[in-house]
Amino acid sequence: MQNQRSFFLISQVFYPDEVSTANLFTKLCAKIAEDDNYLVNVWCAQPSYNCLIRQPRNVKYKNIQIKYLASTNFKKGIFFGRLINYITFAISVIFNLVLSKDKSAVFTHTTPPSLGIIIALLCKIKNRRFNYILLDIFPEGLIRLGKI
Repeated sequence: MQNQRSFFLISQVFYPDEVSTANLFTKLCAKIAEDDNYLVNVWCAQPSYNCLIRQPRNVKYKNIQIKYLASTNFKKGIFFGRLINYITFAISVIFNLVLSKDKSAVFTHTTPPSLGIIIALLCKIKNRRFNYILLDIFPEGLIRLGKI
């Protein structure tokens, strides 16, 4: 389709993992991909919650183009495994964004929060639009502290 719009998500967790964030964004992307006017691309880490089976680099699922970036997939229940998973995924995101010539807007979320900060800086350098989806933000705490 000539005038397809792009929806590009970077998320550490995505299909086939079944944690709440993976489910939320997999369902959101599938719904957007139902519209032929949208091309949906996702960069994510290898699954590490309920599914430890390494995925091929590129997969098409429900009209979503999924790219599993190079990353470890140690079980999430082990702190150092979880930390190594995050570090390897973050390095892959940095490397892939730096080399990317694509200028479509980037969407990411606050799980984990530090990854969004890294992506925001790279998008600024690369002159790409950045959209940060805030999850698990509880404004009542800030209200009680008098910050907003």
